[in-house]
Formats: sequence, structure tokens, C-alpha cells
Amino acid sequence: MGFLFKLILFTLLFAFVVYVFKMIARLAYNVRATITDVNKLKAVMQTAAKGRPQVSAEMVRCRACGSFVATKEAVVVSSSQRKEIFCSHECVQRQAV
Repeated sequence: MGFLFKLILFTLLFAFVVYVFKMIARLAYNVRATITDVNKLKAVMQTAAKGRPQVSAEMVRCRACGSFVATKEAVVVSSSQRKEIFCSHECVQRQAV
């Protein structure tokens, strides 16, 4: 009886180890496929982006409403001691009231 119990236990342990290794192999295959797909997508995006100019803008926060606006489009009101940044002339007028 002891031999049969050990044989069944060994078989179950072996099956579990094989199952774990199979899951690890499947995970590695999926990760490798995902990395390959990401690299292909990255190459396509870089090829597509070569025709467009790269746009980069520094963003600042409007003092009145809190929205973000590009520095080039912001309305700047300067006084002798401080500089205030607004997103539009309406926000400047709203802050003045």
C-alpha cells in the first residue's frame, strides 16, 4: 500500500511540475509575441511620423480658470512686480472684476 501511495504522489507531483513549466513556456511565448508586435507598431509609427513636423509646446496654467494653454497662445499681463498668465482675454476681464 505504501508503494502505491508513493507512486501516485510522485505522478501527481510530476504532472504539476510539467503543468507549471508548460504555463511558463506559454507565458514566455506570449511575451515574446507582444514585444515583437510592439516593435512593429513602433516602427510603423516612426515611419508615419517622419512626414509630420514634431510639435512640442510648453504648457502654463491660467490664473483665472485653471485650464492649461500653450505658452505661445497665452495672454500675459505684466505689472511692475509680477506676471500673470491667462488662457484668453475673457479670463483677464473675469479676473479684473
